[in-house]
Amino acid sequence: MYKISLNEIDKLFAAFAKENAVYAPIKQDDNSSNYKVWSEGMEVCLTNLNTVKSPKDIFFPQTENLVAFKTGDKPVEVIENRDASVPTVLFGVKGCDLKGFEVLDKVFLSEPVDSFYASRREKGIIVSLACTRPSETCFCKSFDINPAEPMGDVSLWKTETELFFKSNTPKGDALMEKLMA
Repeated sequence: MYKISLNEIDKLFAAFAKENAVYAPIKQDDNSSNYKVWSEGMEVCLTNLNTVKSPKDIFFPQTENLVAFKTGDKPVEVIENRDASVPTVLFGVKGCDLKGFEVLDKVFLSEPVDSFYASRREKGIIVSLACTRPSETCFCKSFDINPAEPMGDVSLWKTETELFFKSNTPKGDALMEKLMA
C-alpha cells in the first residue's frame, strides 16, 4: 500500500501528468465538481459524492469527429482525422461509475469492437475512490456495489489528512512503481 499526505496531492498529480493526461474531479464552485484535465493550480475535489458529468465521457465522449471529407474534385476524398489516444489517468472514480464502465466494456469491447473506445480503455488507468457516505438514491445496493472497496486499476481511500493507494491490476502496478521510484 502507498500513502501520501493530502497536502502533497499536487505533487502526485504532477507525477501522474509527466506521462499521462490526468482527469480528476475539479472544483467548479462551492457545491459541484466535474472531470477535467488537471493542470497546476486547479483544485481537485474529492469530497463531493457525484460530479456534474460522469467520467465515462473520458473514454466514450458524447461527440467526436471520426472522418472528414475533401470535396470539390471527384471522387470525394475521405480523410481519417482520428486523434490518437493518449495515456490517461482517470482519478477519483466512484464504484457506481466503475460499474458503468463494466457495462460500456461489454458493449464496446465485444464484436464488433469499437476501436476508438478500445484504444482509450487500453491506454487508460482508473484510480477509484472509496465512497464513505453513499446516498439513499445511489445505485450501490441495486447493483451489488461495495462503495468502500472500489476495484479500479488502483484503489484509493481518503482520510482527513491522507490518501492510501492499493494496486489491483498490472496497469495499476506499473503506475504505482513509477510513483514510488
